Amino acid sequence: MTMQVQHADEKHFGRGAWLTLIVAFTLALLPLPFVLYTLSAPTDGWTTNTEGFSSFTFEQNILGAPSSLAPSDRLVALEGAPIAEYEAARLRTPSGWVAGGSLQYTIEREGQQITLDVPQVNWTLISWLRYNTKTPSDAASKLASILLLGIGLYTFLKRPGNPAAQHLLIFCAAQFGFTLNTSLPQEVSILFDPLVSWTWFIPFIYIAVFIPGSLFAFSLTFPQPKASVQRHRWLVLVPYALGLLPVAWQLAGFPVLIGIGLAFVLVLATLTSLIHSLLTQRDVISQAQLRWAVGGLALGLAMIFSPFISFFLPLPQPLDELLGAWSSLGIVIIGLTLSVAVLRYRLFDIDIIIRRSLVYGGLTLTLAVVYFSSVVLLQELFQVITGQHQSPVATVISTLAIAALFTPLRRRIQNDIDRRFYRKKYDAEKTIAAFSAGLRQEVDLEQIGERLLAVVEETMQPVSVSLWMRKVKK
Repeated sequence: MTMQVQHADEKHFGRGAWLTLIVAFTLALLPLPFVLYTLSAPTDGWTTNTEGFSSFTFEQNILGAPSSLAPSDRLVALEGAPIAEYEAARLRTPSGWVAGGSLQYTIEREGQQITLDVPQVNWTLISWLRYNTKTPSDAASKLASILLLGIGLYTFLKRPGNPAAQHLLIFCAAQFGFTLNTSLPQEVSILFDPLVSWTWFIPFIYIAVFIPGSLFAFSLTFPQPKASVQRHRWLVLVPYALGLLPVAWQLAGFPVLIGIGLAFVLVLATLTSLIHSLLTQRDVISQAQLRWAVGGLALGLAMIFSPFISFFLPLPQPLDELLGAWSSLGIVIIGLTLSVAVLRYRLFDIDIIIRRSLVYGGLTLTLAVVYFSSVVLLQELFQVITGQHQSPVATVISTLAIAALFTPLRRRIQNDIDRRFYRKKYDAEKTIAAFSAGLRQEVDLEQIGERLLAVVEETMQPVSVSLWMRKVKK
């Protein structure tokens, strides 16, 4: 009865649900006026690689307007004033900052300083779309944010009274707002235009306050609010309040890394909180919900941080772009798995997903090690025999070996995983297999019935079991 009442309360659209909806729409649409203003402002049309307000390195002429700038040019001064002066104090807007006008850039090119008159133009909708889809990873990040917002809104509308669904919607809306806010390159006008500079401060608020704060608040209220939150409901606001500290520090001039570091700590705290709940919750439904949440969050975070591989290993450009798109998919995985956990849709499929992930993940890793090891060994062998450094025969033999090993390796890995992690299921399958084998040789109906009852009791472990056999009249 308690569970039914709680489930009914989750579908009630009360004041908390309305407040959540207002906050979510505010977060999603807050960047829009700033983005529209930046779109309407003059621009040199170049994307830049920037570090705060102190370094602008030009990369690509995204608008295609005539310009004397070149890739890798670094901005040193604007209208004769060094960049450091703009960083120290906001100088007045240059007179040439109008569409059709020009600004005087002093740039550093190949160790020499050159002064150029750079034309200013206007953004167009086509150029904005082209900028946001110029690479697969750019297009994937925008599409992922739209999908995530749809997932959060659907989950919330199904469970408006559920606190976890409310925080999930805030997370999805904040991620959408962050993506919308960063849909334009950082402009040189950030040096002298307050509205443009605020456009680039808002993403920091999302990263520091709402994205990690909503995830941590989700973990405090899922699948049921923790005991401390039930006693003191205001505790669920603490994660958001913590995010305000680095925002204040940033306004005071402290490094931005403080906020990013705190955001990372809150995400780790979210994962820790969910794992704690997984270890302490005893009912079957909550366990399944938490496996979805922990598994999805861990997988999503691993996908999000996968592009950092390029910091340690040199990767070709196509693979680097693929990792960027894969990273964007990670944020959708987080939203989707948390949504499934909240809505309790096909909860127990998670056991099948985990089992198959372990099997095919282990299989893929084993086959990769076998393939590359065999290629290296066979190449060395063929080099000794034939004197050739590279032999296509080694690759062909390794590929055929992988094809032959696939099925037996999969079966062996699956049996090992079932024996170690799914012992009850493994034992049940063995019992049923033995019963099936013995059934072919058994002819006595009473003995078959006794063995059938024993198998059901051993594999299903019911409270009581009985067998009714209907006598057929001859």
